[in-house]
Amino acid sequence: MKKIILFLLILSAAQVSFAQEDTSFNFLRNTSIPEFEIAKAPDSVTITKKDIVKKGHPFMIIFFSPDCEHCQKETKEFLAYKNELKDIQVLMVTPMPYVHVKQFYTDYNMDSLPNFTLGQDWAYHLGSKLRPHFFPTMLLYDKIGNYITGFSGNVAIPKLLAAFNK
Repeated sequence: MKKIILFLLILSAAQVSFAQEDTSFNFLRNTSIPEFEIAKAPDSVTITKKDIVKKGHPFMIIFFSPDCEHCQKETKEFLAYKNELKDIQVLMVTPMPYVHVKQFYTDYNMDSLPNFTLGQDWAYHLGSKLRPHFFPTMLLYDKIGNYITGFSGNVAIPKLLAAFNK
């Protein structure tokens, strides 16, 4: 009986640890999308918030690493749900060297997701302001640019979509 209870406790803890709303982002409550400057893939053009944030559209910032297996898995999910995500502007950003960003862009056929922008946060402006703890970390903003919630780890796309529709 003790083994069964222990097993159930471990199983519950494992379920809670994946794709959880990350309360460590509470400091972002009542904030808006911060200013940023990144080198965009595939052409390394420098872009800013005003270049990709569209009023009237929800926005998501994803901190990722090109060599992160969880990030790669989440990207495959994005590709599978591209129609459901088409109205959400997405910025996938990493501090990793640009050459890795460009390779990720190519490997995952990111040009098939026109609402996604990949880039290198070369000065770590977003990272220092938003303080992600894990890859991937997803921060969601509403249609007027106000912070909604954040997630760390892999998140099911229906759960992301539900968070935007709260």
